[in-house]
Amino acid sequence: MQSMGDFSTDIVAQEELRDRFNTLMDEIETHIMAVGNPDTYKKSVDHLFREFHTIKALAMYLSIAPMVQVLKSLEDILGMMR
Repeated sequence: MQSMGDFSTDIVAQEELRDRFNTLMDEIETHIMAVGNPDTYKKSVDHLFREFHTIKALAMYLSIAPMVQVLKSLEDILGMMR
C-alpha cells in the first residue's frame, strides 16, 4: 500500500469508490429524511454508517487522506447516532 497522500493507481478500487459514492449520493436524501421517522431511524442510520464505512475503507486503500478524514468524522457521528 502506498503512503497516505499518494493516490493509488488501482483502477478497480477507484471505480468501486466512484460507484459506491454515486450510489450513496443517489440514496442519501431518502435515508436522511428517514432518520426523522422513529420507524425508519435505526435502519437508515445503520445503512448510512455501513456505506460511509465502506467508502472510507476504499479511500484508505487508495490513500486519499482528506477523504478518509471527512468520512471518519461522518462515521463517528453516525456511530453516536446508533
